[in-house]
Amino acid sequence: MEEVSAAVCPVLEKTKLDVRSREFIWNDKKRYSLEEAVMCLQQLYPQYPSEYVEAEVLDWLENQTAPPNVKTRKAELRFERLMENWLADYRKSRSPEAIAVR
Repeated sequence: MEEVSAAVCPVLEKTKLDVRSREFIWNDKKRYSLEEAVMCLQQLYPQYPSEYVEAEVLDWLENQTAPPNVKTRKAELRFERLMENWLADYRKSRSPEAIAVR
């Protein structure tokens, strides 16, 4: 998994997140859902199983904190709640075996 992380995380670090819309914003300003982001990364790194790429994206998302422009504790909690709901809804929509790779 470290190899997948070393490939995928630098790409993710260049993206921005719109947690309200549940989208990744790529450098070219294109917006992608979580599923679409995983597919884009899978195309960039076809040597890695898609389940591993997906697991890395989920891990990366789980470790995101509110952006620097979030100034109040209330806004920070809102960001965290939106992120938690996004991840929970995504996991509910996926088959257990796709997530069990971890």
